[in-house]
Amino acid sequence: MALNKQEKAAIRYFFEYSQVTLGAALSLGLPDKTQLNFILELNMQNVLPESEPFIRRCLQDLACIEDQMSTFRRSLPLRGVVGSVQYRTGDALDDLRMEYRSWLYQLASILGAPVSPFGQRMGLFGHDGGIVHESYP
Repeated sequence: MALNKQEKAAIRYFFEYSQVTLGAALSLGLPDKTQLNFILELNMQNVLPESEPFIRRCLQDLACIEDQMSTFRRSLPLRGVVGSVQYRTGDALDDLRMEYRSWLYQLASILGAPVSPFGQRMGLFGHDGGIVHESYP
């Protein structure tokens, strides 16, 4: 049984690749519909059947951790209100981010494809993301 469309969409989501049919990008100043997407797409088509349970486990854990981070963020206490709202992140959110990163890179290893270096979440993991936001710690 091959990966279904929802599983492939979840992988693209967690890897922060575009979810469009003909995404546009520039490569050396010329239009290019894919950058690193082709590696992920080809590898998702060629997953070994015996590896699928490991991929599904990673997807399940990533979704669970993301849900926990979302729930935790909604309950963050305010640290102060001076000009803008600031939140006290605490160790729990940092621990969840480390766990998320661990499962994300486990999935990347299984698929033999890189997480998008242009994704915004990469800034949360100590990498330069594609877009820099002041609100990210």
